[in-house]
Amino acid sequence: IFTKEKPISVKMGLGIEEHDNEGRVITLEYDKFFLVNVYTPNSQQKLARLEYRMSWEDVFRNYLHPFH
Repeated sequence: IFTKEKPISVKMGLGIEEHDNEGRVITLEYDKFFLVNVYTPNSQQKLARLEYRMSWEDVFRNYLHPFH
């Protein structure tokens, strides 16, 4: 992620190996906000990855909760 302002910290992933191996989440911490960049998994044709997608959504929702 390119920014004019250097973040306080950068975190890669959600902290769960099953979901982090695809490199879908980057979180930047700033003084007054967090910037979360995400590439949400696609459930694919015929919903081949729907179960993974649903699991990922639950994990991502829990990841975001502390930022609320």
